[in-house]
Amino acid sequence: MLTKNLTFFKFNYLTNFFVLHSGNFAVEDKEIGKIIKFKKGQVFSQHKVVETVQDIHAVYNDKGYLNAVINSDFNKRAAESVVDVNLSIQENSIVYVGDIYIDGLVSTKDKVIRREVLLKPGDLFSFKKLRRSIEKIYNLGFIESVEPQLMTTDASDVLDLSLAIAESESGMILAGVGYSSVDRLIGLLQLRHMNLFGLGQTLNLSGDLGERKRQSYQMDWTEPRIFDRNASLTASLFDIMRNRDYAHVTDAYRERRKGLVAEVGPRLSDYVNLSFGYKIENVRLFDIKDEVKKKIKEKSDLSKGRTTSVFARCVYDSTDCVFEPSRGNRQLLSLQLASNKLGGDVNFVRGIARSTLFFSTFWKFVLSVNMEAGVITAYGGQKVPIYEKFYVGGGDTIRGYNEKTEIGHESGGKVKGVVNVEYKFPIFAEKKRTILQGVIFYDIGGVWENFRDVNLTLGDGHKNLRSGVGFGVRLATPLFPIRLDWGYGLNRKKGDPWRFYFTIGNVF
Repeated sequence: MLTKNLTFFKFNYLTNFFVLHSGNFAVEDKEIGKIIKFKKGQVFSQHKVVETVQDIHAVYNDKGYLNAVINSDFNKRAAESVVDVNLSIQENSIVYVGDIYIDGLVSTKDKVIRREVLLKPGDLFSFKKLRRSIEKIYNLGFIESVEPQLMTTDASDVLDLSLAIAESESGMILAGVGYSSVDRLIGLLQLRHMNLFGLGQTLNLSGDLGERKRQSYQMDWTEPRIFDRNASLTASLFDIMRNRDYAHVTDAYRERRKGLVAEVGPRLSDYVNLSFGYKIENVRLFDIKDEVKKKIKEKSDLSKGRTTSVFARCVYDSTDCVFEPSRGNRQLLSLQLASNKLGGDVNFVRGIARSTLFFSTFWKFVLSVNMEAGVITAYGGQKVPIYEKFYVGGGDTIRGYNEKTEIGHESGGKVKGVVNVEYKFPIFAEKKRTILQGVIFYDIGGVWENFRDVNLTLGDGHKNLRSGVGFGVRLATPLFPIRLDWGYGLNRKKGDPWRFYFTIGNVF
């Protein structure tokens, strides 16, 4: 049995002297010193001592010392107003993982759950890996609950792990009607299965029809593990039509995009994913109003064309839940190359960097910050088509402004930067799952023709940054979150500064 003693002398109930004695081997003195929450000169706090003991336990548990014992003893020297704190650490023996049992599955194949478990038989037991494994299982999207249980074996240093799984509905059909100030009446229909054939495959069929500006149909299929390898495969087909505004002309033209995407995503680690893909897309602008035809022709060589491109992405994701994160962060870098040598009509390179941070504050209140920057440039003597340029404004970027027509140049830009800050709080929850959330937000950003035009001052000019504030609600449906936002543009030139948005999916 290994023992470690830490002695803290208190003066007037203030820490006066701090000694680490030798004796432990699994955790170095320096590491324990970082864990201790009471320091020289601080008033004695029983709560901080308890937190320190718990945190030391957590460190030992992650190193396989599940039987470690940490005792705290206090000796008050009243004449000196001093309290001696003695932490006695008994490391005891290391615990290893024995067999792993998966119980409760009905439609899901055993391997779908087992491959998300980071612990393997023979590994040192780690509560950190167990917690992350449970998060990964929940992130599959069709698991209602995971109950872990440790079971003793004939060997004193081996524990079996049992995971009791309760599945939720994985196949759903959703139909609905919504309304927004942009698209007016919107009809929605979606069929989604998140556990096709019990193999964890996802199939999504969706369509929406707007009274004024939108019509789309899309099919997505994802195999999370190709041939049980640590890589995913995704295929998508889409047909999207939108009415677009240009400058101050409403419904200036119609834009239709049809195409397919194929993507392979190898996982480098539990947190890092790469993806490589091929995209072919036919784009056509039609029903162009006479007053904008000349302007569109001046800013773009094409009113229709085929974009054939390859792309690569690298994503780091340490969030606790992919559907509704409360802590962790996501980092994304992506690069897209479109070329006529791939069979398309346009040549451009597009790069995007995004950083999203989530902070759990108190109870279930979550602060999130999203920062995104993008740049696109044409080559081979071409211009960037207006349908490939960046636009900001609207429910997905800077709320409080119209989509595409109020921020930046009327024909879009080649450089963009956006920051979104949201603070979410629960309104209604059921079965430990938040169904209805409230949110307050602040957005700021801009879009520019090139780097020379970037202006980081707030204002109402087309080169200025614009900002907006507002509030909204989030409704969690079985298939996707629905957002209702009211945004107030702080830097509008004229008109009503309030805008209402009905949107499907998260902002970030």
